[in-house]
Amino acid sequence: MFYRLSGAAGAAIVLLTGWMALSLAVPERAAPARGCAGYVRGAVFGALDMAIDWSGSQLECEAMSRPDGQGMRLFFAWDPGDGERLVLVLGVDGTTASVAGLEKPANVTFIDERSGHFYSSGGSGRCWTDIVRLAALPASGRSQQLKGRLYCAAALPALNDHSSLTLGDLHWYGQFEFDGN
Repeated sequence: MFYRLSGAAGAAIVLLTGWMALSLAVPERAAPARGCAGYVRGAVFGALDMAIDWSGSQLECEAMSRPDGQGMRLFFAWDPGDGERLVLVLGVDGTTASVAGLEKPANVTFIDERSGHFYSSGGSGRCWTDIVRLAALPASGRSQQLKGRLYCAAALPALNDHSSLTLGDLHWYGQFEFDGN
């Protein structure tokens, strides 16, 4: 009886996580959003096996408050030129003012638009980010520089098959416009 219940509960969690990833509010791309003052560097293993060195005109990066107002989302998208992006979304608890210098739980989604695969940490507790730099840019009160490191204690399972993705330590940086938090 327990095995039947645990299997049903596991399936429900996977479906809920998939629904949450698919309903992720990703910032809309504006025409001039190509290229950002930022980077993502590191490696991924498993379903994708590649070094990551995203920067320059092929990288988009944006930030926004999470819909519940209890954190922020950092969005990095790499387009190698074929229109099929690799996307990394970090959901971090806390406002920009409260995250610097701290290890924070991170909800991570990695999307491979080429294959249609979504990999997700399924919430906090699997991945963390250290934000090692937070600085306001002088040009605007809303612009912030954030720099950090992302690491995960376990692989990110795919939401649409049995594959998984392991993130090596990823180092990231971006200049973001925040909506006041």
